Amino acid sequence: MARPVSRPARPPGGRVSLAAMLAPRSLVCIAAVVATSAACGGSDPPVGSIVLQSDRDGDHEIYVLDPDGGAPHQLTDNDDIDANPDWSPDGSQLVFTSDRDGELEIFMMNADGSGVVQLTDNEVDNGAADWSPDGKRIVFDGFDADSILQVYTMDVDAPSTTTTQLTTEGANGKAVWSPDGEQIAFISRRDGQAEIYVMAADGTGQVNLTHDVSLDALAAWSADGAHIAFMSDRSGDREIYTMAADGSDVVRLTHDPGADSNPTWAHGDTEILFTSNRDGNLDVYSMTPDGSDVRNLTQHPAFDFVPDWTPVTIE
Repeated sequence: MARPVSRPARPPGGRVSLAAMLAPRSLVCIAAVVATSAACGGSDPPVGSIVLQSDRDGDHEIYVLDPDGGAPHQLTDNDDIDANPDWSPDGSQLVFTSDRDGELEIFMMNADGSGVVQLTDNEVDNGAADWSPDGKRIVFDGFDADSILQVYTMDVDAPSTTTTQLTTEGANGKAVWSPDGEQIAFISRRDGQAEIYVMAADGTGQVNLTHDVSLDALAAWSADGAHIAFMSDRSGDREIYTMAADGSDVVRLTHDPGADSNPTWAHGDTEILFTSNRDGNLDVYSMTPDGSDVRNLTQHPAFDFVPDWTPVTIE
């Protein structure tokens, strides 16, 4: 059951990554690392633009690229790390993670990088965040009083007084809203290995969708809510799969010895973006929903990962 929370002090022993909490070995690009300083200005991106995390300037920052991966525009510029960007439903803002106040916290900014606002202010680390479809709430992960990673929600307009813990059993994180706002998919390690679960938006009805002995993680809903893309190593290496929203009809999309991760659907479900190191370093790729027409969009020697499409509502 969901419950209001008073967030605890930092866990003894310091920062623990989401990857270490949820996976038997380190996950590629599950990054809950983060940033500092003032953002740069710029114009609103066009429909289909891609926001991502990259270290192409020497540390991890947030960039917006054209739909084909060109014309990169840097939104943050500092000596630390900005990470895990996610568009608001109307495309006017981004939520992201940053350690600019000394802890990993959740921030939001305008689509051009201006107007940075801190949403969480705790003595514990907070990880990846995802905006609700109505733009009113954010789901994110952070540590509970027992130093275990859990899933929380908060209202964008009153984050300090509306934080609610949704999970309590085992380690849980990397949560994402369904397109109708009725459900949240997330990773849980409560069964001994990382599995993909879904629950109602209030934290009730938590159900395991994957039921596999391998690593299953990083869920992404299709725009119509009918399918979930995810990463799994059930084939022996990390590949992208899809399944029906009830966990049935699992289909493997990628077949490459490199590590494929972080899938996200284009609005309209015409393409899937994902991260892969198949060409020697982490780049962002696109493919059709059946796994064909794979293209390297970034083709940059730096690490480019954790992509997200701009909402189709931007004009």
